[in-house]
Amino acid sequence: TLFDRELLNQFISFLPVLLPDLPPLGDLSEDFQPDTTGLVIEGVTFENTVAQATGTGSLGLLSAAVNLNGPGTDMVFSDCIFRSTDELNPPTAALSTSSHESVHTPGTPYTSITIKDSTFEGGTYTDAVIMASIDGADHGRTVERDGFNINIENCYFTDNTVQQGQVIKLQHIRSGSVLSSCFTGNSIGDKALITADIGSSMVYADLFGENNTAPTWTCEDIEDFSLGAAHYPTTIEDMDDGTVQVTMSECPEEGFTFDASTCQVVEREFPPPTPPAVSEPTTEPTTVGPGTGSKPSTPIVSPPENPCQVCPDGSEMPR
Repeated sequence: TLFDRELLNQFISFLPVLLPDLPPLGDLSEDFQPDTTGLVIEGVTFENTVAQATGTGSLGLLSAAVNLNGPGTDMVFSDCIFRSTDELNPPTAALSTSSHESVHTPGTPYTSITIKDSTFEGGTYTDAVIMASIDGADHGRTVERDGFNINIENCYFTDNTVQQGQVIKLQHIRSGSVLSSCFTGNSIGDKALITADIGSSMVYADLFGENNTAPTWTCEDIEDFSLGAAHYPTTIEDMDDGTVQVTMSECPEEGFTFDASTCQVVEREFPPPTPPAVSEPTTEPTTVGPGTGSKPSTPIVSPPENPCQVCPDGSEMPR
């Protein structure tokens, strides 16, 4: 997660626990602004993602495998794999970006991302596989439509389940494209495989869809774009508590039907998924602490089978 100054300070304060020899860094300066311009993530596999709740029970910023919560342009995700999420605690998205006015200069592009040659397979998400939103508004800030530029090309979306949203959900999008990509076996909970705001300048071409499922289309006077791309009017309403409510209309005003007869994505060979990690008891001592002062930790020994404890009435029961 790439986020704002306050959360980075919290992370920095935790670093001595992870790296005891690290010199004190101190807090970031008041004028610090996160900037991910030029970030390149290439050839990385993100799998077995579990949504982690915060102390208040909310998912906060830990709800996507990759979450870009600060501004940055010319970012590239290439040859990556996103797969195998936790079905009981699914993340919000595989890749998410959201806007914060506190680190945004109005009139300038906020975020631009290219996602290419990547596979999104077998994941369960609550809102989307790829999502751009104005979550910064949840913190009492409103953001002008300088928004996002997101380009997706030569990607493969297969066997994903989105409980409440779409495969690609682009709110506050300014411009972008979805090109030469395939959507197979995905199940969505709302609207269309791809959604974006009305007024955004989006380009769609060479998109293939097969065996995808979507809820029954309710917009009788509009062509059914549920298995394609649809653009919806979005309203931003000021609330009494200092936040804003973002609402997407029930029916779109325009849409795009996938036009490719076959999948043009070049099939790539990936290693098989890694099973989720399971803690195993061990009797091997481990070393803790850096340098010569390190010493073995106390070995962890597996308990005997069916250990018992004495109940208040004197009987024994399995622990």
